[in-house]
Amino acid sequence: MTPASEIVVRWYFDNQGADESFIEDLVGTLYEGHANNEQDSVEFLANILRFVSEMETEEPWTSLLSVAISLHSELSAVERAIHNLDQISQIASAVENMPESQIGRRISLMKIRECVARLRPYEALPSE
Repeated sequence: MTPASEIVVRWYFDNQGADESFIEDLVGTLYEGHANNEQDSVEFLANILRFVSEMETEEPWTSLLSVAISLHSELSAVERAIHNLDQISQIASAVENMPESQIGRRISLMKIRECVARLRPYEALPSE
Protein backbone atom coordinates (compact mmCIF):
# COMPACT_ATOMS: atom_id res chain seq x y z
CA MET A 1 0.00 0.00 0.00
CA THR A 2 1.34 3.39 -0.94
CA PRO A 3 0.03 6.94 -0.66
CA ALA A 4 -0.81 6.70 -4.38
CA SER A 5 -2.97 3.60 -3.93
CA GLU A 6 -4.52 5.20 -0.85
CA ILE A 7 -5.87 7.95 -3.13
CA VAL A 8 -7.50 5.31 -5.34
CA VAL A 9 -8.97 3.35 -2.42
CA ARG A 10 -10.36 6.49 -0.78
CA TRP A 11 -11.81 7.74 -4.07
CA TYR A 12 -13.41 4.41 -4.92
CA PHE A 13 -15.08 3.80 -1.57
CA ASP A 14 -16.12 7.46 -1.22
CA ASN A 15 -17.60 7.23 -4.70
CA GLN A 16 -19.53 4.11 -3.58
CA GLY A 17 -20.96 6.04 -0.63
CA ALA A 18 -18.99 4.29 2.11
CA ASP A 19 -18.89 5.86 5.54
CA GLU A 20 -15.73 7.87 6.33
CA SER A 21 -14.95 5.74 9.39
CA PHE A 22 -15.17 2.58 7.24
CA ILE A 23 -12.75 4.10 4.73
CA GLU A 24 -10.31 5.10 7.50
CA ASP A 25 -10.41 1.59 8.99
CA LEU A 26 -9.99 -0.03 5.58
CA VAL A 27 -7.02 2.16 4.65
CA GLY A 28 -5.37 1.42 8.01
CA THR A 29 -6.01 -2.28 7.59
CA LEU A 30 -4.54 -2.29 4.09
CA TYR A 31 -1.42 -0.43 5.21
CA GLU A 32 -0.96 -2.90 8.08
CA GLY A 33 -1.61 -5.91 5.86
CA HIS A 34 0.90 -4.72 3.28
CA ALA A 35 3.50 -3.97 5.94
CA ASN A 36 3.12 -7.59 7.10
CA ASN A 37 3.06 -8.86 3.50
CA GLU A 38 -0.35 -10.48 4.07
CA GLN A 39 -1.45 -11.97 0.77
CA ASP A 40 -5.16 -11.23 1.23
CA SER A 41 -4.44 -7.50 1.66
CA VAL A 42 -2.13 -7.50 -1.36
CA GLU A 43 -4.71 -9.27 -3.53
CA PHE A 44 -7.60 -7.09 -2.28
CA LEU A 45 -5.72 -3.91 -3.16
CA ALA A 46 -4.67 -5.32 -6.55
CA ASN A 47 -8.31 -6.11 -7.31
CA ILE A 48 -9.43 -2.60 -6.36
CA LEU A 49 -6.70 -1.03 -8.50
CA ARG A 50 -7.53 -3.28 -11.45
CA PHE A 51 -11.26 -2.59 -11.09
CA VAL A 52 -10.78 1.18 -10.87
CA SER A 53 -8.42 1.18 -13.85
CA GLU A 54 -11.16 -0.45 -15.94
CA MET A 55 -13.95 1.86 -14.70
CA GLU A 56 -15.49 4.57 -16.83
CA THR A 57 -14.74 7.85 -15.06
CA GLU A 58 -14.85 11.51 -15.98
CA GLU A 59 -11.98 13.97 -16.06
CA PRO A 60 -10.11 14.95 -14.01
CA TRP A 61 -10.59 11.58 -12.25
CA THR A 62 -9.61 9.49 -15.27
CA SER A 63 -6.15 11.10 -15.45
CA LEU A 64 -5.67 11.38 -11.70
CA LEU A 65 -6.56 7.74 -11.03
CA SER A 66 -4.41 6.52 -13.90
CA VAL A 67 -1.40 8.44 -12.59
CA ALA A 68 -2.05 7.23 -9.02
CA ILE A 69 -2.21 3.60 -10.15
CA SER A 70 1.01 3.92 -12.16
CA LEU A 71 2.75 5.68 -9.30
CA HIS A 72 1.62 2.94 -6.90
CA SER A 73 3.23 0.32 -9.15
CA GLU A 74 6.50 2.23 -9.29
CA LEU A 75 6.57 2.96 -5.54
CA SER A 76 5.82 -0.69 -4.78
CA ALA A 77 8.69 -1.80 -7.00
CA VAL A 78 11.06 0.58 -5.20
CA GLU A 79 9.88 -0.61 -1.77
CA ARG A 80 10.33 -4.25 -2.84
CA ALA A 81 13.82 -3.52 -4.16
CA ILE A 82 14.83 -1.79 -0.91
CA HIS A 83 13.48 -4.71 1.11
CA ASN A 84 15.33 -7.24 -1.05
CA LEU A 85 18.58 -5.26 -0.90
CA ASP A 86 18.34 -5.31 2.89
CA GLN A 87 17.87 -9.09 2.86
CA ILE A 88 20.78 -9.56 0.45
CA SER A 89 22.94 -7.33 2.65
CA GLN A 90 22.12 -9.50 5.67
CA ILE A 91 22.97 -12.63 3.68
CA ALA A 92 26.29 -11.14 2.56
CA SER A 93 27.13 -10.18 6.13
CA ALA A 94 26.30 -13.67 7.39
CA VAL A 95 28.49 -15.25 4.70
CA GLU A 96 31.40 -12.85 5.33
CA ASN A 97 31.25 -13.48 9.07
CA MET A 98 30.65 -17.23 8.93
CA PRO A 99 31.72 -18.75 12.26
CA GLU A 100 34.24 -21.57 12.41
CA SER A 101 32.23 -23.75 14.79
CA GLN A 102 29.65 -26.20 13.44
CA ILE A 103 26.83 -24.86 15.61
CA GLY A 104 27.71 -21.29 14.63
CA ARG A 105 27.61 -22.27 10.95
CA ARG A 106 24.21 -23.95 11.37
CA ILE A 107 22.82 -20.85 13.08
CA SER A 108 24.22 -18.62 10.32
CA LEU A 109 22.73 -20.89 7.65
CA MET A 110 19.35 -20.71 9.41
CA LYS A 111 19.55 -16.91 9.31
CA ILE A 112 20.48 -17.01 5.62
CA ARG A 113 17.50 -19.29 4.86
CA GLU A 114 15.20 -16.88 6.73
CA CYS A 115 16.50 -13.98 4.66
CA VAL A 116 16.00 -15.92 1.43
CA ALA A 117 12.44 -16.77 2.49
CA ARG A 118 11.73 -13.07 3.10
CA LEU A 119 12.82 -12.04 -0.40
CA ARG A 120 9.90 -10.62 -2.37
CA PRO A 121 9.56 -11.67 -5.99
CA TYR A 122 9.92 -9.20 -8.81
CA GLU A 123 6.63 -8.14 -10.38
CA ALA A 124 6.68 -6.47 -13.76
CA LEU A 125 5.30 -2.95 -13.95
CA PRO A 126 2.18 -2.63 -16.13
CA SER A 127 4.21 -0.97 -18.91
CA GLU A 128 6.69 -3.88 -19.12
